[in-house]
Amino acid sequence: MISNEDNSKRICLKLWGDQATAVTDTDEGSSILVKNASVDKYRSKTQINTTEITSVEVERGVVPSEDTTTEQEIIGASETGSDIYFATESDNITVPRSVFNNMHTNLQEFIGQLPMKLLISYENGHVTQVTPPDAAAVGADEPAN
Repeated sequence: MISNEDNSKRICLKLWGDQATAVTDTDEGSSILVKNASVDKYRSKTQINTTEITSVEVERGVVPSEDTTTEQEIIGASETGSDIYFATESDNITVPRSVFNNMHTNLQEFIGQLPMKLLISYENGHVTQVTPPDAAAVGADEPAN
């Protein structure tokens, strides 16, 4: 069973043969790319069916396991439902729409400014803040009260 970040949407992914070992419990939080598969419904539930020509790739290491802030160069972005996806050279980063909205821009304006470097803050494996590196530096220079 695969799901989105908050488990509000789930879909059954049937894997066979070598594909069955391609995805493990340790891949939780990773992005999974499935090519040459079919989608159908069984008992009113959507499922992804694989065949001999299906390929399954797991992009591991997308979400840090500890609270951290990292600088990432964002080269693309898209949206699906309640999330925004940032693309880097090696990963896709899921950003909750509420976090993206704190950047005070819309997605089309944001895409028009790419590529750009951003500081991505994670807590408990989830993105909690996105800021340009220069904005973080400005806040650091302000005197404490």
